[in-house]
Amino acid sequence: MSDIHGSDDYQRVIDKVQRSVTEPFDVEGMSLEIGLSIGVSLYPEHGKDRDTLIHRADMAMYQAKRAPDACYKVYSE
Repeated sequence: MSDIHGSDDYQRVIDKVQRSVTEPFDVEGMSLEIGLSIGVSLYPEHGKDRDTLIHRADMAMYQAKRAPDACYKVYSE
């Protein structure tokens, strides 16, 4: 996502994704909800190559999964 330059930009994208998946939906008469955990890493602050950025976003995602009320976390060392 080349148009992401700071916290306002990635927050806007996260909000859009969150809105698109948080609405309950029906499957065979059952109402289902999806949980959301997002990890964020930014170039070049968190890495200069794809593998490092993906690894650090993955680490941040697992931090978000462990947090009781967070849907996203930004990578931090």
